[in-house]
Amino acid sequence: MQGALCSMREAAGLVRDGDRVAYVGYMKLEPVALFHELLRQGRRDLHLVLAPSSGFVADLMIGAGALADVEFSSLSFMEYGFAPNFRRRAEAGSLAYLEHS
Repeated sequence: MQGALCSMREAAGLVRDGDRVAYVGYMKLEPVALFHELLRQGRRDLHLVLAPSSGFVADLMIGAGALADVEFSSLSFMEYGFAPNFRRRAEAGSLAYLEHS
């Protein structure tokens, strides 16, 4: 597949349940379509690594219950405040996470 173009469906199909997935793109360049497709395909137990930080996509995945854990240096909606799903799950102790701050 290296160097080949593929559909979003095919790209998301390369990710399996339990895989570690990383991306860069704080709020303005987040890969929303890819992660939406991962959810549509029912991916679960993903290990999300945010390099260095994220907001919307990570919070979407947390809210959908698709993550086993998340690793980040910052997880928020920038000037709009805390990511609500992350905050709710972190305060409840129902999300495993590793913060690098």
